[in-house]
Amino acid sequence: MRETMDIDNDNTISRHTVSDWYNDCREIVTADFMERQDLRGKIGGEGSIVQIDESKFGKRKYNRGRIIEGHWILGMIENDSEDLRLVICPENKRTANVLHPIIQEHVEAGSEIHTDSWAAYGDPIKRTGLSELGYLHRRVNHSDPENRFVAMDGTHTQRIESSWRPVKKYFNHLHVSDERFADHVVEYQWRRECMKTKIDCFEELLNSIIRAYPL
Repeated sequence: MRETMDIDNDNTISRHTVSDWYNDCREIVTADFMERQDLRGKIGGEGSIVQIDESKFGKRKYNRGRIIEGHWILGMIENDSEDLRLVICPENKRTANVLHPIIQEHVEAGSEIHTDSWAAYGDPIKRTGLSELGYLHRRVNHSDPENRFVAMDGTHTQRIESSWRPVKKYFNHLHVSDERFADHVVEYQWRRECMKTKIDCFEELLNSIIRAYPL
């Protein structure tokens, strides 16, 4: 028997149909969110601090004879802003060739960037990596037993690292296919923005629909 959901106790609707509706709504709000994010422009700027970190989502698994390693996401947030940027790393890599273009797309040149000591960010002392791209780069070494979380000059990435917890909690309750993962990452940012700005999600969904299909 096909799985159904009760609607007003008198009618039924298939879970497949409900899933399609959810996907349609998700596509609308994600497209609207990305367009508005583009209009806001980059985060940071001279005198601003942007914390950057990467985190992996999903566990290693086997699917149809191939190994799926999960998804690497680059997170960026300005110290005095709630504008969190989450971007899936292309080809699931964290190399300089992957991370630097993402950072340049989302973070204004002249920003002070705080990272951990992942090699792809470069060495601020040798002025490689982000320092060569016009950023003031500072980093914290999590392997330093005496200054594991905060460097001696006060540099830390605690805010972006703490931002991962609610993201992972959100995904732990979902069974997301690889094909839908990117949309769910944007949906999380949309829901977070609604919460931070105290806007009802359903009301904002309607606003997104109106913007997508103006009369």
